[in-house]
Amino acid sequence: MAEAFATGRDGKEVRCAIKQMERIFDEKTDAKRAYREIHILRQLQHPNIVGLLDVTFTSIKSSEEGAALLDAEERSLYKDTEGEVEGDEQAGGSVTGIFSRLSGSNVRGSNGGIARQRSPLENVRLGDLYLVFEFMDTDLQKIMRSSQFMTMEHIVFIMYQILIGLKYLHSANVIHRDLKPANVLIDCRDCTIKIADFGLSRVVQADIANPPHLERLSGDTSKDSAIDANKVNVSLAVAAANADADLAASMAPPKLRQSLTRHVITRWYRAPEVILSLPYSGAVDVWSCGCIFGELLGMLKENCPDYRMRAPLFPGESCGELSDDNLLNGTPFHRQRGREQLDLILQVIGTPPAAHLEHLDNDTKEYITTHRPRNDAVDLPAMYPCAGSGAIELLQSMLLFDPSERADVDDAIGHPFLASSRKIESETTSKCPMQSDIEVEGETGRNLLANVIREVMYHRQRDGT
Repeated sequence: MAEAFATGRDGKEVRCAIKQMERIFDEKTDAKRAYREIHILRQLQHPNIVGLLDVTFTSIKSSEEGAALLDAEERSLYKDTEGEVEGDEQAGGSVTGIFSRLSGSNVRGSNGGIARQRSPLENVRLGDLYLVFEFMDTDLQKIMRSSQFMTMEHIVFIMYQILIGLKYLHSANVIHRDLKPANVLIDCRDCTIKIADFGLSRVVQADIANPPHLERLSGDTSKDSAIDANKVNVSLAVAAANADADLAASMAPPKLRQSLTRHVITRWYRAPEVILSLPYSGAVDVWSCGCIFGELLGMLKENCPDYRMRAPLFPGESCGELSDDNLLNGTPFHRQRGREQLDLILQVIGTPPAAHLEHLDNDTKEYITTHRPRNDAVDLPAMYPCAGSGAIELLQSMLLFDPSERADVDDAIGHPFLASSRKIESETTSKCPMQSDIEVEGETGRNLLANVIREVMYHRQRDGT
C-alpha cells in the first residue's frame, strides 16, 4: 500500500492510498479476492466503510479497449455453445491450469473436428491491478501495538462506528468475514474509522446476513461516565509507526452455492461456529467485533498500565480444529489435534450451558461437556476493572457461544453503553442489497478475468476515460 495524491473528479487534489496487486491471475484465490473486493466496494457507500476511488488494470488502457476485448471474447470460438472443451474443468489451482484453456484449448466442434482456439483474454491476463482507496492515517492494530492509550470516549466512539458500518454491510447482504484490528482504519485527526479489506467478504442471502433474534438486550450503564462523542478529538499520530503484521487467512473455495467456508476469519477473531465448520451468518462479524472490543478495553491505562502487556482475548496458535480429513475419516473430536483455539475460547467465556449446545453434533457436544473440564467464565470485571458494568455486559453479549443467542448488530448499537455516541440518522441501511452470487459468477478463471475487466470498465466509463 502506497500513499499518493490524485486529481479528483471535481478537479481538486485528493490524498489516497494505492494497493498494487501484481499478476493476480497467477493464482485463482488472489484473483477471486481481488474481484470480490472491487465488486463489493463499488456498491457500498457508507462513511464507515472505506471508499474505492478507482481501479486500474495495466493491460486495459481505455474503456473502449476493454469493451472491444470482451466483445471479441463473446464472439470467440472458445465460448461457442456448440463446442466442448476437452480436459480438466476443475476450478482450483494456479493460473497454469486455469488459463491453459484460454491460451490454447482443444475444442470439439459440432462437425466432430478438433481446433486450437486462443482466447482474446490471454493477451491481458499478465497485467497488474491497482486499487485506489480513500486515505486513512493508520489502523487499529498499529494503535494497539503502540504506547498510546485510549479513553472510554475513544472506545465508545470507535465501537459505535464499527457497528453502524456492520449494520449497513449486513443490510447489503454482505458478511465481512475477516474483521480484525488491522482491517479497521482510523483517522488520527478525529478518531473516525473505516472498515477495510473486503477480499474475503461474501454476498449471501438476506436471512444469512441478518439472522432473526428473539430478544433485545438491555444494559445498566450506571457506572459509566457520560460521554460526549462530539468532543472526541485526539491525535494518535504516535501510533502510526511500527508493527505492521498481518495474520494470513486461508480460504477454500466453496463447493456449492451459498456454501460458506471455515478458513476465513483470522484465527484470533474466529467465531466458534466457524471453528466447528457449522453453518454461519452475520453473527461471525459480531463475534469478531466483540474480540476487537476486548482489545480496546485493554487500551485503558487503568486496565492495562503497561502497553507491552496488551494481548488479544483469544491468541491461539493452531487453527486445524476440524480438518476436512478428520471429518471424512470420522475421527472423534476429542481425539483430533489442534483444538487449542476452541479450548482457549471456552476458557475465557466458560463452558456454555446445555441450551447453547443444541446446535452442535453429538461428538462435539460430548467433547465440550465430557472430555474437557467444565469451567466458569473469566472474571471480566477483574480483567477490565475500569470498564464499567455496561461495557462488560455488551462484551459478554457479543461473545456468546451460540450465535442465535449472541447479540446482533442492532442489539449492540442499541445498548445503553453506546448511547452517548448514538446518532439515529447515522444508522443507515443499504437501499440496494446485493443479490449476485460472486462464487458462481467468478467460478472459472475466464469469468474472473472478464468480470475484473468489467469492473475496470465501470470506473473508466464513470471517469470518461
